[in-house]
Amino acid sequence: MPDQTIIPVPSFRGLHLVAGHPALDLVNSVKYRGQADPQDRLVDYQAVVAWARVAGILDIAEEAVLARLDGGEVWQKVLELRESLWALLNREQVSKAAGAKAQKAIETAISGLRYKAVIDSDTGVLRQVIAVNTAKDLLARIVDSIADLLTRRQDLLIKTCDGCDCDWLFVDRTKARRRRWCDTKTCGNLARVRAHREKHQTTEQSHAG
Repeated sequence: MPDQTIIPVPSFRGLHLVAGHPALDLVNSVKYRGQADPQDRLVDYQAVVAWARVAGILDIAEEAVLARLDGGEVWQKVLELRESLWALLNREQVSKAAGAKAQKAIETAISGLRYKAVIDSDTGVLRQVIAVNTAKDLLARIVDSIADLLTRRQDLLIKTCDGCDCDWLFVDRTKARRRRWCDTKTCGNLARVRAHREKHQTTEQSHAG
């Protein structure tokens, strides 16, 4: 009998992390980009630390270390990187200059990464890691996640949600490659309700005519 266990979707301050990659969940950490009330969940440095733990960028011990630090400058840089990544992944929606600026910002951030080489004494396998001791290390971990996404971009089918007023991004890993919504419980349900209402209205108008 197949395993029927339902794995809960992680969420942060009411937003489900459904993108399929931490870097895309970063982009999705603002609910209504460009609107009067964007409902940005990364309101300060502490929020970024908490989000990074939920997104799997930090472990519990690393979160505890960083939560005690002052990272106001890092917070601002994370927000800038987030918007640069959004622009880079949506170049058709921004000006040529804005796209080039976003690309340069991401390239510069990735070029500044410094890894620590760790060789497993039992297996001899090499790992390149970013140790977490300062607030800037949190920024580096996030940049590393962005680098991973872009390195594998050709192998990932990245889509934008079809939901009304939703610009969330996600990796479509469905077998048929037909995923349309960031979350079927939110945007998917709203779309179905809207379609049903429009169909009902069309039927009523047809009968009235």
